Amino acid sequence: MTSVKITGGPPPVERTQSDPKTERLEKGRSSESGEAVQFNRDDTFIHQMYETAKSEVEEAAADRVKELRRKIANGEYSPDLQIVAERLLAQLEGGE
Repeated sequence: MTSVKITGGPPPVERTQSDPKTERLEKGRSSESGEAVQFNRDDTFIHQMYETAKSEVEEAAADRVKELRRKIANGEYSPDLQIVAERLLAQLEGGE
């Protein structure tokens, strides 16, 4: 078997018909839009997931605060004084 050395590459291909993909790319690169890609952040899947998670966390935090306020009002809340003292000392020392 003999080896063949290939140099250059295939000749350039010229498009004779309009290609929708090429037209969209060229339109996106136009100086009129100023941006190559445009999208609405609020419509992206990641943003929707973020907003859902954020609202669930805020709702859970609000429920927790409501429950603590109820316990305090009824005199049922008794924090661990050791933890309270440790955190106060840490704040006074500038640690947290």
